[in-house]
Amino acid sequence: MAISVQSPLRGQRRQRERGNALLISVMVITLLSAIGLYSMRAASLADQAAGFNRLGTQTTYVAEFAGRAVAAELVGKEQHYFQYISAGTDDCRANRQLTALMDPTRPSCYKLEGKEIWERVHAEFPGNVGTEGAPDLLGRIDRHGLTEGAFIVEMTDLGRTGTPVAGEDVAADTFKHMQVLLTATGQVRPPPTASGDNGWVCNTSFSLRSHVTFGPVH
Repeated sequence: MAISVQSPLRGQRRQRERGNALLISVMVITLLSAIGLYSMRAASLADQAAGFNRLGTQTTYVAEFAGRAVAAELVGKEQHYFQYISAGTDDCRANRQLTALMDPTRPSCYKLEGKEIWERVHAEFPGNVGTEGAPDLLGRIDRHGLTEGAFIVEMTDLGRTGTPVAGEDVAADTFKHMQVLLTATGQVRPPPTASGDNGWVCNTSFSLRSHVTFGPVH
C-alpha cells in the first residue's frame, strides 16, 4: 500500500497562490469599478456641458432677437420714441451712474420689455406669434416647457447723428436723424410657478449693444 505524504512547503505555496489570486481579483474589480465611475462622471459632465452650451446659444438668440425687434418697433414711430427716450422717465442700468451726476436733469432712457412687444405684435397679427401651448412672443423654448425666454431693451445715449443721413436736409434743423444706443438683455429661465415664483434662481442671461439711427424727427 502506497502512502502519499504532502509536503508542508507545497501546501504553503498553494495558500500563497490562492492569496495572490484573491488580491489580483480584488485589484481588477477595483480598477474596473474606478473606470466605470470615471466613465459615468465624464458622460454626466459632457451632458451638462452640452446643456449649458444649448442654453447659452438660446440666450444669445433671444438677446439678438430683442435688439432686432425693438429696432423694427422704431420704424414709423420715430417721433413718439424720440419723445419717450428724451424724457428719461425710466431708470436704465446702462446709464444709472449718470442719474446722480446730472440731477435734476434726467439722462435719456426708455425701456421696452418682451411683453410689451408681444402685446403690440399680437394686436396687429393675432395668433401669428408663439407656439402651441406657449402663445407668447418667443413661444416654447424647449419641448418640455421647462424654460421660457424673456428680454428687456434699454434705449439710452440719445444724440444727433455725427454725419448727415442720405436724404437729410443739412441746411435746416427742423427735421433731423438721431442715434440711440440699444442695450438688449435676453434671458432663458424657468417659467413662473403656481406660488408666483418667477424662477430667476437658475437662469442665464446675455447682453449686447448696438447703435441704431432713426428719424427724421423734430
